[in-house]
Amino acid sequence: SPEVHLPAARTFMKFDAICCTHRPAPAVVEDMLRNDKIMVSVMRAFFHYAKHDFFLKPNQILSNVHKIEHLPAVIVQGRYDVICFPNMAYSLHQKWKNSRLWMIPDGGHSDDELPMAAALASATDLFADRIQK
Repeated sequence: SPEVHLPAARTFMKFDAICCTHRPAPAVVEDMLRNDKIMVSVMRAFFHYAKHDFFLKPNQILSNVHKIEHLPAVIVQGRYDVICFPNMAYSLHQKWKNSRLWMIPDGGHSDDELPMAAALASATDLFADRIQK
């Protein structure tokens, strides 16, 4: 029923969008909430995954890092990320011996914010430089 699911989806999407950013971006949040079709689709997908524990067993990622620890990685983590907490990135980095952890002092969760986007671009450049050499 749209009378029920649209207000619920809009409220949760607004909450999620606010949590994703370190710096307030009301215009971005409001723009995101304008398209009911996209908003409901995103929320349906999110709640489907959440209902199924994101299809992960407890500690599944950390327990299986040994399978990829030989691969190089840069873990880009926003200091003010309230969705994926910094201690989670640190735990992953501790287990992943071939990783670097970049804690972005002015970063949140969203790659749309300049500090996070810049760090992700720099990490990509690192790997591109390794391939070209």
